Amino acid sequence: MVPNFLAGDDDILLTAVSRIEKGLGNNKTENSVLGTNIKNGAQLFDIPTQFDDNYVVPITAIFGTDKITLVGLNYKTAKTYTRAPDGMAFIEIDKKGNVLKTNFKTFEESLGKYLPIEDHQLEGGYYLYIHDIVPTKNNTNLVIAEKFKKAADAGGIALSALSMFSGGGGTMDVIKLNLENMVVIEYDHDGNVVQAKEIPKGKGTTGTIPGALTQNPYLLATVANMYGWMDYMYTLRNDDNSQITFSFTDHDRLDVDAKKTWNFGQIKYDNGKISIDKIPINNPKAEFTKMYPAKEGYALEVNYFKKQKQLTANFIKLNN
Repeated sequence: MVPNFLAGDDDILLTAVSRIEKGLGNNKTENSVLGTNIKNGAQLFDIPTQFDDNYVVPITAIFGTDKITLVGLNYKTAKTYTRAPDGMAFIEIDKKGNVLKTNFKTFEESLGKYLPIEDHQLEGGYYLYIHDIVPTKNNTNLVIAEKFKKAADAGGIALSALSMFSGGGGTMDVIKLNLENMVVIEYDHDGNVVQAKEIPKGKGTTGTIPGALTQNPYLLATVANMYGWMDYMYTLRNDDNSQITFSFTDHDRLDVDAKKTWNFGQIKYDNGKISIDKIPINNPKAEFTKMYPAKEGYALEVNYFKKQKQLTANFIKLNN
């Protein structure tokens, strides 16, 4: 059983649960949403998220006055760990666990107007990995995703082949993920896309994942995200969710004539308007640099200088 905290209010805690029959592999899963009374820990409901041939893996929940909207990935198979999702699911329930309305949108139906998609993939064989979903003041949901695809690791394959041919019993089942642009999507509660924007960033790769050639790309992306190998960083929002920012790293040239550097990128949503800002943060004299959330309009840059044994912290002003 794999639990995943969704959301909660003063009365109810929601947790998504995936029950896997015999481990990950190619086995089927059963997904449901548990509602728990926060005050006494009693279980209020357990809602299966299979609706006819729609198998939903919940990602987040949005609380309203008298109803809750569950947002998740929709699959046309119970093998949700071993294939790509078909699209998004939007499920309305009341606070007693009764299902009020369901809406399922394939990626082709929803994103086809904005991005070239075929057989659940973007152009070039890329997938979308969803990092976060945030409700907005405008009664919509804002999704931040990152493009990725599987890529065999040439170095790992060479070492594995050498080990195998020298009697070491190695395997060539090693892989990395190629990372590309960020994508931000605004949905209404019926699953209709209000707007979608692709934000270019430099191509990158994750660390090597062994034993992964036959695994589902979304499962691999989940593993890569757990290790901190993807470029998405964090989400910030103000009290009424009229302003939401997504931060990411970008290894690219900010100017045509400039050298490649490490950049801090921010996608800002301000009452329906999306703007992008990127600033270089690579300090060549620092052993390492980390970026952290800060007050509105700023990011906190922390540098460590090994030779001087010194740690510095500076506020970096953003433009958007």
